[in-house]
Amino acid sequence: MKLDKLTIEELIVSFVSLSEQQYPLTLNDEVKAANRLVERQDEIGKELRRRGVEARLELTKLFTHQNIQVRMNAATRSLGVAREPALNVLRQIMKEDFGAFRLDAGMTVALVEDGTITPT
Repeated sequence: MKLDKLTIEELIVSFVSLSEQQYPLTLNDEVKAANRLVERQDEIGKELRRRGVEARLELTKLFTHQNIQVRMNAATRSLGVAREPALNVLRQIMKEDFGAFRLDAGMTVALVEDGTITPT
């Protein structure tokens, strides 16, 4: 289905589903399969961006989701519209995880804080 035909709620549900599917792939270091899901998440992110700030802010509702992958993905894609809350989610992930999620969250926080990347 074309993303422009979906409601914002349907886009968010799809984003969550893709993130939950990505979780075991991340844990098992199945990079190629995980990257396919990331590409689809990026498409959803672009559609939310096209719809404006309010649509993008819907991802912040996922900051307390039980799945760490969902929280991580929502936070990284919300940095441009909710920088500090998103960074706080990533900092919390750094505290609670000792694997790939901690490393990814830590690298993202460091790159944003030192200005290497500027979220939009």
